Amino acid sequence: MHEPAGARPVDRHSATVRLPANAAAAGRTIGDFALERTLGEGSSGTVFAARHRRSGQVVALKVLRMPVAAPDQLPRFWRECALTAALDHPGIVRVLDSGFEQLAGLATPYIAYELVDGKPFAQALAGRPLPTILRAFAAVCEAIDYAHGRGILHRDLKSANVLVDESGRPRVVDFGIGTTIGVDQAQATRTGQVLGSFATMSPEQAAGRPVDARADVYALGALLFEAVSGSLPHDFTGASESEVLRRLVTVPARSLLHVLPKADRDLAALVDAALAFARDARYSSVGAMLADVRRMLRGRPVRVRRPTAWQSFGTLVRRHRTLAWSVAAVVGASMLLSAGLVVAYRQAQEVAAAERRLHVGTERMRSAFGLLVRVAAPMVESAPSTGEAHEQLAQLLDQAVRQADAVETGGNPDLLMLQAQ
Repeated sequence: MHEPAGARPVDRHSATVRLPANAAAAGRTIGDFALERTLGEGSSGTVFAARHRRSGQVVALKVLRMPVAAPDQLPRFWRECALTAALDHPGIVRVLDSGFEQLAGLATPYIAYELVDGKPFAQALAGRPLPTILRAFAAVCEAIDYAHGRGILHRDLKSANVLVDESGRPRVVDFGIGTTIGVDQAQATRTGQVLGSFATMSPEQAAGRPVDARADVYALGALLFEAVSGSLPHDFTGASESEVLRRLVTVPARSLLHVLPKADRDLAALVDAALAFARDARYSSVGAMLADVRRMLRGRPVRVRRPTAWQSFGTLVRRHRTLAWSVAAVVGASMLLSAGLVVAYRQAQEVAAAERRLHVGTERMRSAFGLLVRVAAPMVESAPSTGEAHEQLAQLLDQAVRQADAVETGGNPDLLMLQAQ
């Protein structure tokens, strides 16, 4: 790390120096670099195009703005330097130098990166054929998969942080809010603090919770979404910051087919899987997503599939548990009430049918015995002898009994035979 002679030591957690706003216009030198022009300016610092005084190499010189707005900005600045310097990949910008420089008698920190003369990813690939976009995207995935393999998360992947040069080669820049997987997230981010870009931020990162590789998977999905559609997964037009955060943690990203109905179905499945609201539903790693990108480039179907209706319903239930329980209670009560009504209706039908059968049977019995009385009385009166009257009466009674049996059995001849036996 370069520290010019005469530079006053500085506490890296202090905030005591400021870079003059007109440093580039004044042709100021920082370390071994002469400032030439301003490339960009953010909330925590300024990036200049600067030329090395001896080699003539032009670099991107990032200088921290002082005083810092928050006490963790200075340690985060040096963490960015350390994380990027630990990575050696053709798809990731390299650190060339770093140190402090005397400005207005105070020490100001800087990092010199290799300069990437390129355009933001979505802008550089707008209108290009899908295979061209996928090849560039695969190169970005390879770089991030490499970083993850060394335990480093980016946490701010977006089009502006993936620059594509004239040859079509993408380079990942700005690990400013990067962190080490599972080690220093508590130090890198205060509890509840939201860092990153809303356009590509995962729901868990927006909620200020610890993240893992799947947060970068989500951001990469948003990067590809924008490159192929020209739109972002969420439409935040006119929304306040609080409303944007609310939507990020409650509303899933739009499906690619919603924005681009004619999109390749495998492409849509890949993008939607990367942007799944629940991180367990996303690709488990950037490497897994990269494998599907390579399948598409070879003309083979992707392995991932779009979530089914039941999976989408499950995501909705997990996201709105209280509402889901309330709806379930109402539905359950309605089903029980409906079942009870059905049972009661069927029972009422059975009772009514039984009453009708009983009424019909009673009427038939009355008819049968009425006939017996009407026929038997004259026969008895006109019978020549008491014995003959009794015989005729017995025959009539037997006929009446058989008619009564027919009423009870519904006229079924098998039952009638069984009763006769």
